[in-house]
Amino acid sequence: MLPLSSPSLVARLTTVCLTATETQLSQAEQVLNAQEISRANRFVHADVRRRFIMCRSKLRHLLAQELGIAAAEVAFRYERWGKPQLALTSRPPLHFNVSHSGESAMILVAQVPVGVDLELINQRTQIRALASQILSDRERLIWQKLPPPQQEATTWRLWVCKEALL
Repeated sequence: MLPLSSPSLVARLTTVCLTATETQLSQAEQVLNAQEISRANRFVHADVRRRFIMCRSKLRHLLAQELGIAAAEVAFRYERWGKPQLALTSRPPLHFNVSHSGESAMILVAQVPVGVDLELINQRTQIRALASQILSDRERLIWQKLPPPQQEATTWRLWVCKEALL
């Protein structure tokens, strides 16, 4: 892959599989800081803990690669709502966004503020209820004219677009 500093590349999207052996999990955990380990240990379910560790480790490795430092040296600061940002300023500036669902994650690193969203489609989701929560009045009028299979696909597509934008 080309580094972000390349004039031809503005962003890098990486998909991550969050499954791991105990050895892989232990190795991933080595690059996390004490605050991240504490956060991981607060998760009640082991699978949620594993997914957090694997995702944060991969994020650290991707950012470290772009910054030219070790993954354990990547430092974060947190916005008011808890969204992490790089604590260090870099040239070019690095922005990132992470989304995960099930055993997969997506990490987007770019030179501009970005958003990404990944959703595991749950067949039990009440599409009409979800649509009523996320669609504007105008969007809902258009949505109601679609055949049911298109309503479902459209709802999920709009959901991930709006989540990524936010």
